Amino acid sequence: VHGKVMKKLEEFYKEGGSRKLSASSLNDYIDCPLRFYFAHVEKIATEDKVLEDLDASVFGTIFHEIMQKLYEDKIGTEITKEVLEEMLADTDRIDEIMLKSFARNYYKSKTIVPLTGRLSLRGEVIKKMVKKTLELDKGRTPFVMLQTELKIETSVQLPSGNEVKIKGIIDRLDLKDDSVNIIDYKSGKVNFDFENIDSLFISRDGRSKQVFQ
Repeated sequence: VHGKVMKKLEEFYKEGGSRKLSASSLNDYIDCPLRFYFAHVEKIATEDKVLEDLDASVFGTIFHEIMQKLYEDKIGTEITKEVLEEMLADTDRIDEIMLKSFARNYYKSKTIVPLTGRLSLRGEVIKKMVKKTLELDKGRTPFVMLQTELKIETSVQLPSGNEVKIKGIIDRLDLKDDSVNIIDYKSGKVNFDFENIDSLFISRDGRSKQVFQ
């Protein structure tokens, strides 16, 4: 059994492997190696179900997707206060993007479904977060939008000499005052407290997964 497990783990190696580790998978390993094994090695996931409410993951996905769609046609252009005011005023576009994202990520369908009940309330919260983000962006203008949802890959050498492949997604890159800024959207509570780098790799209550990422 041990040999079979190690063979599957070797799929994450740079040489000959076809899989990559993400920040979320590494967080799962630190918190619970068994969870990492089932979810990321054996790929055993819980059954998808349509619930009456949004879980945090879907909520965040919808928020991220709206921000991506709002900015993706502005890559390579200068974002000014006036541009952002136009984006904020175009509430129909924000609504359209949000409903399409709900259909894709919540209902697992291409059919647009009007939001009712709790989902309607969650939709309003998401829209407020989007508008708040755009308002904050106004305070940083002007800047140049470089990229959204940029997929990156690299590798890290282990003490054994093997290299494992790492993957991730940068939510947004922009350029302001000759500095490239990496923007990471967070739709939930963020804990920035940590003692040192080593503490981020120790499983315990209060460990900052956001800083680890």
